[in-house]
Amino acid sequence: MNKLLHIVLGALAALLAAGTLCFAQDPAPANYAFPAPGTRWQMAVNNDGKPSLVTSTVLEDGDYQGQKVHRVSMSDGEAEPSIDILDLDTGNWITTLVGGVPHRGVYAKPHNALFSWPLTTDKRWRADFLYGSYGPHEMRVYVDAYEEVTVPAGTFKAYKVIAADPAGRWYRTTYWYAPSIGLVVKREDWAKQKGRKQSELKAYRLVAQ
Repeated sequence: MNKLLHIVLGALAALLAAGTLCFAQDPAPANYAFPAPGTRWQMAVNNDGKPSLVTSTVLEDGDYQGQKVHRVSMSDGEAEPSIDILDLDTGNWITTLVGGVPHRGVYAKPHNALFSWPLTTDKRWRADFLYGSYGPHEMRVYVDAYEEVTVPAGTFKAYKVIAADPAGRWYRTTYWYAPSIGLVVKREDWAKQKGRKQSELKAYRLVAQ
């Protein structure tokens, strides 16, 4: 028995020395880092079978209803360009402006809380906010995995985050956030009354902070 134990321990020591034996480690937490002004990316979007290419560009920070916010312009080359208004401290969505006013009167107050920093494996949180004229809104959000995801722009290590209504019957959003570039590289949305929408990163150009 002692001889066998010595053999096993010796084999383990050899594997460790050769670097061929490794143990799974949790990925580093993803801290909040909003892209610098001028950063630009394109998402290939499929909205229930209707394809489009949406280009987003980070603008200089601005003001919205008395608060400092991040601003991102968005255009698909067809509809009137819009500007996403995002919370300065979290990057969470507040509203989308078209012609200077919230599109279809929709907004989230204080924001939609899809991000809760830092992102870590197995993290869970509850998102409560006022969703425009629809009233109080609640989502259950959790980090489902840290995994490789492949999109037209390449392959990235990303946190996979899932958000849904408490019953899981009305809407569901899944997004993959890649800390290496500070962008959502893939997103899938489903709503019972709207169908499915998938967005994948096609190209990007980062600007140094």
